[in-house]
Amino acid sequence: MIQYADAFFGAGVMVFGAIYLWQLNKLSGETTLFPRALLYVIIFSGLAMIVRALRKAKAGKAETEFSGKAFLRDALIPGGILLFFTWALTKVGFYIGTFLVFCAICVLEEVTIKGKFRPPMKELLKMLLAAVVSTGFMYICFAVLLKLPTPRGPLGF
Repeated sequence: MIQYADAFFGAGVMVFGAIYLWQLNKLSGETTLFPRALLYVIIFSGLAMIVRALRKAKAGKAETEFSGKAFLRDALIPGGILLFFTWALTKVGFYIGTFLVFCAICVLEEVTIKGKFRPPMKELLKMLLAAVVSTGFMYICFAVLLKLPTPRGPLGF
């Protein structure tokens, strides 16, 4: 039994954020501006998770158990999605990789909420539309407005 499961998870988020921030020092120029800001937000989110867990524990509302299934659902699968995204950046490019990750997140959310993945066609189309719109929004932000270079795949984007 782990009484402070959220605190441990928050600490892990902070550690991984710090590792990625340290690796970001190898890059130079303005290309690190957005990733650096995003990593600071991730590290701050980990700190907020720790504070929330400690406040829950103080109020007597802390989680009293942390199962392997919950760890798989809350940490390993999202971590695997991020590792896949890192691999996909160099193989298929930023935008296709982003689309695939958004699709994976939609499937994970569906499985987490309903316990299975058998959405009706209407919901499946909504998931795909959300992934396309999110990826398109990122394209407009990064390529059009900010004119930032992104990793390109074999299809050129």
